[in-house]
Amino acid sequence: MLFFNAFPIPQREAGARETLRFAGELVSNGWSLLIFPETSRTEAGEIGPFRPGVAMMAPLLRAPVVPVRLEGVDRVIHRSWRIPRPGLVRVRFGAPLKLAGEDYARLTATVEEAVKRL
Repeated sequence: MLFFNAFPIPQREAGARETLRFAGELVSNGWSLLIFPETSRTEAGEIGPFRPGVAMMAPLLRAPVVPVRLEGVDRVIHRSWRIPRPGLVRVRFGAPLKLAGEDYARLTATVEEAVKRL
C-alpha cells in the first residue's frame, strides 16, 4: 500500500521478497528510497536502535546509503501530537556508504554509527 509514496518494510520474511522486488524496481527506474531504520520516532528525539532493513536491501540493490540525521522533529511534531507546531528541524547529510556482504548486524551498526556521527 502506498500512502504519500510510502510503504512499510515487512518485519517478517513473508513480505520481504515482494518489498525487495518493488524497491529494486523503484531504484532501477531512477527513484531514491528514504528508509527510516528506527521504524518509529522516539519520545525525546534520541536515536533509537536501527532495524536491519537498509543493511539487507542496499547490498542486494547495489545502492549507496546516504546517512541522514533529523534533529528537532520531536519539537515540531511529537509522537503524541496530532498536529505539528512551528519550529526548526536540522537535517544533516553524511557521505554515501557502499554496503557489501551479508553480515547484516555489522552493516546495520555501520549505518547507525554514521548517523550518530552527524
